[in-house]
Order: sequence, then structure tokens, then C-alpha cells
Amino acid sequence: MTIAKAKRTTTPRDKTRPNSKTLTKKMELEEELLSLKLESKKNETQLREEIQLLQGKLARLQEDLAGIQRRRIEEKAELESGAEARILSEIIPVIDSFHMALKNANVEDDWHNGIIQINRQLENVLEEMGLERIDALDEPFDPKYHQAIMTERAPGKVGIVLAELQTGYILHGKVLRAAMVKVGKNDFEE
Repeated sequence: MTIAKAKRTTTPRDKTRPNSKTLTKKMELEEELLSLKLESKKNETQLREEIQLLQGKLARLQEDLAGIQRRRIEEKAELESGAEARILSEIIPVIDSFHMALKNANVEDDWHNGIIQINRQLENVLEEMGLERIDALDEPFDPKYHQAIMTERAPGKVGIVLAELQTGYILHGKVLRAAMVKVGKNDFEE
């Protein structure tokens, strides 16, 4: 005996029309996707803000570092300049002694000429280091560069340096020692 298989006679479902469970699941997934997108956008915004904050901190730190490096260079230059000024301040009286000795020497021999050469050599080295003489003679008196220690009546040369009693020096644009001078005054001044 053959048993005939019975065909199910079901109405074919419309496969294009999802059932309610599928719709609910699809809506849940879409909501979850939307929620993840919003959270992702929020995280992205937070990360961008954090990046901007860190970039700002980095820029400030770089500026601070540049400022520290600049200050170190300036401080080093000041220290070097200060040390140089102290050394030259100690050497200037030696130069004064050379000038005085050469001015008062009565002999013109090889030894005397050798001392003159040594003095010139010393002055050239000091000039290369930035030491400059202050020109005072016949210049208008300037208290920044001159120290008046004497005055003399000189009707045509009032306020003019008549004599330089001690040479003044400038180092890198700053007065290291003012020139001691005699200044002309008019007949009415005491």
C-alpha cells in the first residue's frame, strides 16, 4: 500500500511583507543603530574637544619652552657681559698706568718703543672685545659720558670739555667708566 503524501495546502505567504516580530526586531535594531551613531558622534565631539585642549596645552608648553630657552640665552649673555665688564674694569687702571708711564718717559730707546708696542697690542685686544674710548676733549659736556671734576672760565667754550683728566670707556654701548674732565664755564658762574 502506498501512502500518498499529502501536500500541504497552505497559502503562500507574501514574502515581501514581514511579520510583526520581524518588524519589531528591525525597529529595535534601527533604534540601537541610531543610538550608537549618536553616541559615536558624541564621543567624536568629545575627542575633538580633548584634542583641541591638548593641542592648546602643547602650544603653551612650546611657548614656555621657547621663553625659557630665550631667557637662558639672555642670562648667559648677561653673565658673560658682566664677567667681561669686571675683567675690563680691572684692566683699565693698568692701561692708565701704561699711558702715564709712556707720557712721563724721557727716553726714546728700544725698550721704550717695545712698551709702546705692548700698549698698542693690549689696546687692540680690548677694542676687539668691544671696549671703546670716550672722546671727550672739545666735546659738549654730557653727564652720561663725562664726570666733571673741575671747571675753568672759558668764555667761548661754556659747557665744552677743556681737558680730559682720565679716559672714559664704553663696553658694548654701556659706560664702563665715565671720563673725568675739566669743563668750561662762563665768567658769571662760581
